Amino acid sequence: MLKIRQEQMEVFEQATFEHFVCRIMEQVRSKYSDRLPALDTELRESVTAWITDARRWGFSTDSAITRYVDFCAQTQGQREPIETRLKTYLRLYHENLLGGVDVQEFGRTVMQLAARHKVHEEEGIAWLAVILLAGHLRSWK
Repeated sequence: MLKIRQEQMEVFEQATFEHFVCRIMEQVRSKYSDRLPALDTELRESVTAWITDARRWGFSTDSAITRYVDFCAQTQGQREPIETRLKTYLRLYHENLLGGVDVQEFGRTVMQLAARHKVHEEEGIAWLAVILLAGHLRSWK
């Protein structure tokens, strides 16, 4: 009888994941080379993060995850850190709430608060930021 140890499974899963990441990197680079980072390490970081995002959204098949990453590469070019995406979101959609707020410092505070309360979903973090800003704005009136 063949027995597979946990370490062997982990090595196999890592190798399979690496192959999957490389395959997606080749695919998106061939389609969107003008929008993607030139360095493989930066592209790998974006692709790996997009795969993680896809799994959080419930995509589980390779084809669904590949389509999600392809869409992200086409629309975003490079995945920015959550702090940067949060600042951009607040400036684009909630600028009226930002009066006098240091967005950089506020973003760090929101991220710490979200981590403390185990809020990991980006939408939850964005809502938390908007609620805090609205409360802050109300307290000034």
